[in-house]
Amino acid sequence: MIHLAFFAGTGVKVANELGAGNGQEAKFAAKVSAAESVWSQFYSMVFNPSYQEWLWAQDGKHG
Repeated sequence: MIHLAFFAGTGVKVANELGAGNGQEAKFAAKVSAAESVWSQFYSMVFNPSYQEWLWAQDGKHG
């Protein structure tokens, strides 16, 4: 859910930058937020114990 919060915050940041007439800053803010969102999702998948159990299951049963 944290990665979704980054996208929610991006909407505000991009709207503020566009309102101020800073198109390049809005584009940069969107790129940074997308990168942080992908990173936080990857991080939470890697360090989530239930996902690790599913990923490294030896019996071939996932679920």
